Amino acid sequence: MVELDPAVGELLADGVLDVPPQEGCPHRTAPCGYQLLLLGAYLGERKHLDIGKNNPLKWWSRRDVMAIHHYLMSKYTDNVTIPGLPSWLGVGFNAAAVRPEDKAAFQAHAGALVNKLNVHGPWAIKDNRLGYTAPLWLEMMDHPVCVLAYRHPALTAVRLSQHPDKGRRFNLTPEWYLGNWEEYMLRALHVCAKVPTVLLPTDLAEPRSLGAFYTLLEAQLRAAGASSHLRIPDDKALYEGFVQYWREGGNRTQRSAVLANGTDAERSMQLSCTRPLQLPVEAGGQLPVAMGLPELWPHSCSLRPTSRTLGLVHAFDVAVNALLTTGRVIRPAVLCKELLRLAAQGAEMVSIGSSGGSIGGVRSLS
Repeated sequence: MVELDPAVGELLADGVLDVPPQEGCPHRTAPCGYQLLLLGAYLGERKHLDIGKNNPLKWWSRRDVMAIHHYLMSKYTDNVTIPGLPSWLGVGFNAAAVRPEDKAAFQAHAGALVNKLNVHGPWAIKDNRLGYTAPLWLEMMDHPVCVLAYRHPALTAVRLSQHPDKGRRFNLTPEWYLGNWEEYMLRALHVCAKVPTVLLPTDLAEPRSLGAFYTLLEAQLRAAGASSHLRIPDDKALYEGFVQYWREGGNRTQRSAVLANGTDAERSMQLSCTRPLQLPVEAGGQLPVAMGLPELWPHSCSLRPTSRTLGLVHAFDVAVNALLTTGRVIRPAVLCKELLRLAAQGAEMVSIGSSGGSIGGVRSLS
């Protein structure tokens, strides 16, 4: 059996390894792991987890999972076209192209971890690189469920392009990051179409809509057969484990991102590419709730998405709106297939304004 580099393998044995941080990955799933933890999923001992130093809502990813991903993706991603490009961006990575000896090494370590986690009942691993490596993991899992986090990509692409280490250093534009998001989401949907999948709309994970958010997430997990030991956290747990952290740090890294350091032009672009949220007015977290479909793209945003990106945004908007307004769960077994169908439909039907580089108030299609 082919082994990983001895130094990597030794560190993996203890589950502790410093690897490039996840901050800034294209789909912005920072709180996803912690949200699953509050539901009762086992993530690991604290020493095994990468947790945000200034914001305890962030990351909650296993260091050994990150290390395995870093090892594999650094060998198969393109850092020649743009020298030094981080492997977590997944440029050029294709799980199907991994050589048999590297796949064996990956699955030896990943399989051992899966066996260890299986002892703990419902468990979860979260890492932004899973969108690329999931095909390798799914082969080793019994009854896996994908949790697909979603946030509108406009502001995300702008922010990442302006980040000193993730955008400016490599001259990566908002358009580049938007294309990266589109490729990532399409990959994730195609991979997760093979297993039950639930949708985690991260824009709803803030104090005023937490009840609806957790009701929605738990209902989907229950429908996927993954929630026999998962429970919606009570108000006290949500306040002590989420709301106070949000107020202390999370809100600064989520809704107040447009106030980040930068030039006036950069702050202006962040503001123009922020889609106003239309969060539901809930009653004790009960579903259904009233929520209208928002514009597909912020009207004043100069970032021009492709029709495929707009199709994906349309698909996610329709799915989230249906979950919230009907209170009925889209069958996890067909969720990804339905999202891909809606995305293709939206890409064909959407019209893009031709003047001023903006989207002319395009709304999600019914």
